[in-house]
Amino acid sequence: MKKRIYVLPCVLAGVMLMLAVLLICQALFAKTMLPFVGHGGRYNKLFKSLLGIPHHYFVMLLGAIISVAVAFLRRKKYGLNVWQTALFGIVFPFWAWIGTKCLFGFEKVIVQKNFLAFDPSGQSLYGGIIFAALYVVVMSFCFKKSKVMLFDFVAPLGMIVVTGARLACFFSGCCGAPLRYVGVRAFYLPVQLFEVVLDLLLLAFLLYLEQNKLTWGQENEKGSAWNGNQALIIMVCYGTYRFILEFLRDNPRFWLNMSLPQYYSIICVAIGTIVLFKRKQAHDWMLEKQKRHAQKHPGRR
Repeated sequence: MKKRIYVLPCVLAGVMLMLAVLLICQALFAKTMLPFVGHGGRYNKLFKSLLGIPHHYFVMLLGAIISVAVAFLRRKKYGLNVWQTALFGIVFPFWAWIGTKCLFGFEKVIVQKNFLAFDPSGQSLYGGIIFAALYVVVMSFCFKKSKVMLFDFVAPLGMIVVTGARLACFFSGCCGAPLRYVGVRAFYLPVQLFEVVLDLLLLAFLLYLEQNKLTWGQENEKGSAWNGNQALIIMVCYGTYRFILEFLRDNPRFWLNMSLPQYYSIICVAIGTIVLFKRKQAHDWMLEKQKRHAQKHPGRR
């Protein structure tokens, strides 16, 4: 199962999609709601807390625990020892969480145009992405490891944290779509679950690439075209579907009727695409150089 760990996110994505469809059907067609379905198909809290922890914090904590487990499962491939892995697996989710809080607070300042309006009570997931990148750069100097290798290592962990955070939004009833009516039926589109499905599929894709394409740990094949690109793939894919899903959410709009996360998404996709293109050019040049060298020295490796 360790070699096919990417199957589990696919299964969970299917479960989340079925839950989203169930909520929609309950809101629009059912006469009697299931106990966990509230007004308009939103999640109805059956209990005040789970194991004494509020629902959304419980889900985020669960995501952090899973990221720690996945980090330790993959550490040998990246040549990390136990304490280095612990710093990434344990500290990283909480550092990213701080980033989400900071960006949310600054967004409040931007929206209200008042520096005193800074309010870190919510989360903005792009803040976690920014802080995650800074964390990797700092750790690369501390560990004396390649930045691109560490970005590959941390990319799936980041997607686990993002998935947990967005699922927490669903359980807390925030970051969703505005209330709509279909006939006389109130209806909330479960946009949080749609993003969770896409997050899980992206996580599965990253783990698949790691198991089948990436070659970290194999000294004679460090030149794989997939090496160092996992974080860039996240920037392009996550930025794209987050931009689309933002049209369904009830966020403040600015220039061109777009929300702040949509501007972040555009920047994210642009940077990811440009850097991926430049890395591909560099890889093609390296292969061409190796080919010319092999032609000049056919007996050498």
